[in-house]
Amino acid sequence: MALYPAARIHPPVPCLTVPDTLEYHRKHNATLPIYVYVDDQDEEPKQVSYLEFDRACHRVASTIASSIPPSPDINTRPVVALIALTDSLLFQALVIGMMKGGFIPFPISPRNTAAAVVHLLKKSSSHYLLTTQVTLKPLIDGVKRELQSSDPTYELVIQEIPSLYVAYPKLAKEREEDPFTPFISHLKPVITDVAMFLHSSGSTGFPKAIPQTHEMISHWGSMRPSDYFKEHKPDIRLAGMHLPPFHTLAVHCQIVFPLYATTTVALYPPVAVAPDLLPITPTPDNIISHIARTRSNALMTTPTLFSIWVQDPQALEVLSNLELILSSGGPVTPKIGNLLVSSGANLFTTYGGTEFGGVTCLTRREGDGDDWTYMEFSERCRIRWMPQGDGTYECQFLAHKDHKLSVENLPDVPGYATADLFEPHPTKDYLWKIVGRIDDVIIHSSGEKTVPAPMEDLILSSPYLIGAIMFGRNHDQAGILVEPKPSFAVDTEDEKQVAEFRNLIWPVIEEANEIAPSFSRIFKEMILITHKNKPLPRAGKGTVMRKAALLEYEAEIEALYSTVEEAAQPSETIQPPPSWTTEDIINWISEHVQDLNSGRKIAPGDDLFVHGFDSLSATILRRRISGALKSLKGPSKDSALQAVTQNTIYTYPTINALATYLCSLVSGQEQAQLDSVALLEKRMQNIEEMVRKYSLPPASEAQNASLPPPPATSVVLITGSTGSIGSYVLEGLIRDTRIKRIYTLNRPAKSPLYERHVEAFKQKGFDVGLLDGGKVIFLHGDLASELLGLDEIIYQEIQNSVDAIIHIAWRLDFNLSLSSFESNIAGMRNLIEFARSSARGPAAIRFVFTSSVASTASWNTGGDNQHKEVPEDVISDAKYAVGSGYGESKYVVDRILATSGLPYATSLRIGQVSGGPPNGAWSPTDWVPIMIKSSIQLGSLPSAVGTVSWTPMDAVSRCISDVIFFDPSERDIKNFPNTLNIRHPKPVPWHTVMQYVVEALDISKEDGKEALRLVPFQEWISTLDAYSTKHEDTSKVPAVNLLDFFKHASEAGANVATSDEAAGVSTFSVAKMLSVSPALREQPPLGHADVQMWIKYWRDIGFLE
Repeated sequence: MALYPAARIHPPVPCLTVPDTLEYHRKHNATLPIYVYVDDQDEEPKQVSYLEFDRACHRVASTIASSIPPSPDINTRPVVALIALTDSLLFQALVIGMMKGGFIPFPISPRNTAAAVVHLLKKSSSHYLLTTQVTLKPLIDGVKRELQSSDPTYELVIQEIPSLYVAYPKLAKEREEDPFTPFISHLKPVITDVAMFLHSSGSTGFPKAIPQTHEMISHWGSMRPSDYFKEHKPDIRLAGMHLPPFHTLAVHCQIVFPLYATTTVALYPPVAVAPDLLPITPTPDNIISHIARTRSNALMTTPTLFSIWVQDPQALEVLSNLELILSSGGPVTPKIGNLLVSSGANLFTTYGGTEFGGVTCLTRREGDGDDWTYMEFSERCRIRWMPQGDGTYECQFLAHKDHKLSVENLPDVPGYATADLFEPHPTKDYLWKIVGRIDDVIIHSSGEKTVPAPMEDLILSSPYLIGAIMFGRNHDQAGILVEPKPSFAVDTEDEKQVAEFRNLIWPVIEEANEIAPSFSRIFKEMILITHKNKPLPRAGKGTVMRKAALLEYEAEIEALYSTVEEAAQPSETIQPPPSWTTEDIINWISEHVQDLNSGRKIAPGDDLFVHGFDSLSATILRRRISGALKSLKGPSKDSALQAVTQNTIYTYPTINALATYLCSLVSGQEQAQLDSVALLEKRMQNIEEMVRKYSLPPASEAQNASLPPPPATSVVLITGSTGSIGSYVLEGLIRDTRIKRIYTLNRPAKSPLYERHVEAFKQKGFDVGLLDGGKVIFLHGDLASELLGLDEIIYQEIQNSVDAIIHIAWRLDFNLSLSSFESNIAGMRNLIEFARSSARGPAAIRFVFTSSVASTASWNTGGDNQHKEVPEDVISDAKYAVGSGYGESKYVVDRILATSGLPYATSLRIGQVSGGPPNGAWSPTDWVPIMIKSSIQLGSLPSAVGTVSWTPMDAVSRCISDVIFFDPSERDIKNFPNTLNIRHPKPVPWHTVMQYVVEALDISKEDGKEALRLVPFQEWISTLDAYSTKHEDTSKVPAVNLLDFFKHASEAGANVATSDEAAGVSTFSVAKMLSVSPALREQPPLGHADVQMWIKYWRDIGFLE
């Protein structure tokens, strides 16, 4: 049976103002119900007709106009703020009644602070406030005080709202023949006039006052949701009784849909019939009850209630019988949503905003039933999807005649950047899923970015929590602030209760960690629980106000980091092994490793960092070890605690090695404390073992006495093409007409491979369109796997066509030991075998490996090679490679490649690379930009004796290109160079470059700071050291995190000559490279223009203020 007594006649849209649309209904749908409700006296729903509601709005207009004089000018209509705790039936009559009366209503949430209310009043120039003065007395008194203290001259008239029975004298019974005097307004608005103000949630600061024209509201009413309501059979009766009437969601539900889609909306019965009475407070139970009693067949709600309803069989039965459920205002946790959908509920995720309206479809295409987490946008919207480089896109609405926007903030075209991040459906390009906000993204001190929403949503599915906010900005690891449900409240001063609650919610944290990148994982130590008396602040729609919450708990968050990041003495004791024997320590470490590695076991002899461990895991494991060592008694306790540093896990990267080391510490033997000579011998031995393990047997072609003719180069395989050097090389190859095809081979990641290349090109200022020319084939693979992780057919296709390989991809972590790079070395061997087994023979392929000057880290230590250049040859003595595991691994590959049997194979030892054209892009995580950013805060730059040979990125790229096209016969070279060095051939004094930096920064007294001074390196180190002891926040002085590195550079550079490289860096011969590369020969010295380009880039990306 139809819910409506007569056929509905829909108003024309979008062409009528809000009051005119209501007038249309009074003429054509007078007897149809706009609202229904059920009270306790009668189970039959009571109906408020369009006629009665229109008359109520007229009466409101008359009442308000009698106390607030309307403006004689349509352009200066008074803005009247409405802050009231009253029934929705009256509230919405007040809103539209003010429009009829020649006023601009501004409904404001009573959940705002007094300061926020005053802010909104001033921003909207509202000098009139209608309110419920008894029930909101604390807030109204606070507004008065705030105005008196901040702006005593601001005039504000405060009045009580008209009562329910003034608006509805014959509540739910009014007929056409009942007496009625309409309000006559001489100020009839046109459709482009401001109809009302709405405000944002204020989750990131003060809420914003946003004007809405009649045209914008009518456009909301012309979007797909309204179309769905108009066309749906049976007719829709929409439950919206629980929505706060001041909220934009309620404006859609209680005004837009009834007026523009002729949809009946179910409300709570009006009960605030006296000044001291409150409206019904929504609860999960009474919402379900009123849905059923009002005979609603649809629901519009925020998702906060779903976790309660899915646990109630009666609620699930009611929900599963609805025609549809519209969820808006936040994401639905997949776990909860799936429970709803599996029970039979027709769940739709919808999206909208005060700035642009409701914009998603309420119908599904065939086969989309399981895709409830995704949404399809109305064809009336014009959307620009801006890639963020991680597989997400910002949604930007472009204004046009059928979709007017309340706010426009795009710099290039009329439109609105939402700052909301979406992911596309993997196979259906019309479906999108919201995953978070740009301003919610947590940027860690490592430069990695965590998008918190997906993890938070999953964690909030826990039955023990009502709030969860991730944190971690400017720290290297993420944490989460959780608010327990009142029945599970925790005394945060009781360590036992805290530990028990962490264990209670740990299963859902582990679920969240499974969908997170490694740098976003949450460890138990990083779970912060809210205090009982300090709940998380919430906005009007019930969502946690992220910025306010993080500010509220800032002290606790920083204290937690101080505890976790403490070097030696953790605050709590960790349960130690049963005994400190090697066997028990191995078992104990294995348990903690499994816990920190998302439940995955690692064999005692395997390298932790090859099997999932990273710097975060190492930090927590080191801390747990230190906590366990606190249980020791006697003199070994202090020495053991001091010996376990952050580098311990990197130095002993297997469970067996770590257990042996700890056993020796506890026993007092300290077997690991080898003398420097023995330690050097051990490191050299490890290097030689790795060289032997991965070197290939000589190829028969390698026995040829003469160098075969060089192969032509037209098809290139490149790895690491999304990185800094790789993207430059790829851009150059695309532009090179000699190259016909390019295969890029990169590891799989969360974001699509093509989008990673697009983001890399954008960062460098390259033409993104170059990627679409059909020249590049993007491939996922794993070099350490069989067939390079490729399909066999693709593998053979590449092997049969490639004539040049440029291998750039390499793990970049200077903390790791050599063994942690074994998979990289294994991948290199696979690439060499790939080249050697080409059907055309190994001489048909050129092979370039981007090595590093770190492969000769110990060249000038000990005095043997002081002031001697590193030659362009393979260095057979492994002692010169001892340093970081990163450099040692590159040295191993240099050796392997030199004996690979590939006649046209070359390792390029690349020195310090700087930003280059077109935009000077230089990663802000490199030590030079970190030094410069820190110097701005410290007020000085370090000066040093010696030169710098930094090579711009574009020059390095062109050098690589020169190598793959080099013909040795043209220069009468009998053997192709197996090792070349790349560094700038025209060094510039360090002091000169720093002076360029001072000039490019152009800091003056007008900026509130003195111009940067150049001071001796050691003085700068002292200033940095002093800063580190006084400040915990390193965001403005990130050099604090590299203090040891800079100290070493200062000490190493103490005795260099003016012609040597500054900071004790080895000098590299480039004679052979100059003969091979015209690009390097012609490269001009670094100049002022280069430095200006770097500074501009760092400022453009927000790294420098």
